[in-house]
Amino acid sequence: AKKETDLQYEDEQALEESKQQEIETEEKVTKEQQQLAVVEKARALIPKMAKEVEKAEKKKVSDIEISEEK
Repeated sequence: AKKETDLQYEDEQALEESKQQEIETEEKVTKEQQQLAVVEKARALIPKMAKEVEKAEKKKVSDIEISEEK
Protein backbone atom coordinates (compact mmCIF):
# COMPACT_ATOMS: atom_id res chain seq x y z
CA ALA A 1 0.00 0.00 0.00
CA LYS A 2 2.91 2.34 0.73
CA LYS A 3 4.21 2.04 -2.83
CA GLU A 4 0.78 2.92 -4.21
CA THR A 5 0.48 6.10 -2.13
CA ASP A 6 4.04 7.05 -3.10
CA LEU A 7 3.19 6.64 -6.78
CA GLN A 8 -0.04 8.58 -6.33
CA TYR A 9 1.91 11.36 -4.59
CA GLU A 10 4.46 11.43 -7.42
CA ASP A 11 1.68 11.61 -9.99
CA GLU A 12 0.09 14.53 -8.15
CA GLN A 13 3.43 16.33 -7.99
CA ALA A 14 4.05 15.77 -11.69
CA LEU A 15 0.56 17.09 -12.40
CA GLU A 16 1.20 20.18 -10.27
CA GLU A 17 4.50 20.81 -12.05
CA SER A 18 2.95 20.51 -15.50
CA LYS A 19 0.15 22.87 -14.42
CA GLN A 20 2.76 25.36 -13.23
CA GLN A 21 4.64 25.09 -16.53
CA GLU A 22 1.39 25.58 -18.43
CA ILE A 23 0.67 28.75 -16.45
CA GLU A 24 4.19 30.06 -17.08
CA THR A 25 3.87 29.31 -20.80
CA GLU A 26 0.52 31.10 -20.94
CA GLU A 27 2.00 34.10 -19.15
CA LYS A 28 4.86 34.15 -21.66
CA VAL A 29 2.42 33.99 -24.58
CA THR A 30 0.29 36.76 -23.09
CA LYS A 31 3.38 38.92 -22.63
CA GLU A 32 4.40 38.32 -26.24
CA GLN A 33 0.89 39.17 -27.45
CA GLN A 34 0.96 42.40 -25.46
CA GLN A 35 4.34 43.30 -26.95
CA LEU A 36 3.02 42.56 -30.44
CA ALA A 37 -0.01 44.75 -29.77
CA VAL A 38 2.28 47.59 -28.72
CA VAL A 39 4.35 47.13 -31.88
CA GLU A 40 1.18 47.13 -34.01
CA LYS A 41 -0.03 50.34 -32.34
CA ALA A 42 3.36 51.95 -32.92
CA ARG A 43 3.31 50.88 -36.57
CA ALA A 44 -0.15 52.39 -36.97
CA LEU A 45 1.07 55.65 -35.41
CA ILE A 46 4.17 56.00 -37.59
CA PRO A 47 2.32 57.28 -40.70
CA LYS A 48 0.31 59.71 -38.55
CA MET A 49 3.49 60.97 -36.91
CA ALA A 50 5.21 61.30 -40.28
CA LYS A 51 2.31 63.45 -41.49
CA GLU A 52 2.54 65.59 -38.35
CA VAL A 53 6.29 66.05 -38.86
CA GLU A 54 5.68 66.92 -42.51
CA LYS A 55 3.05 69.50 -41.50
CA ALA A 56 5.38 70.98 -38.89
CA GLU A 57 8.24 71.20 -41.40
CA LYS A 58 6.00 72.88 -43.99
CA LYS A 59 4.81 75.31 -41.33
CA LYS A 60 8.41 76.11 -40.36
CA VAL A 61 9.33 76.64 -44.00
CA SER A 62 6.35 78.94 -44.58
CA ASP A 63 7.12 80.80 -41.33
CA ILE A 64 10.70 81.32 -42.52
CA GLU A 65 9.49 82.51 -45.94
CA ILE A 66 7.08 84.95 -44.28
CA SER A 67 9.77 86.37 -42.01
CA GLU A 68 12.13 86.76 -44.98
CA GLU A 69 9.50 88.70 -46.95
CA LYS A 70 9.18 91.37 -44.23
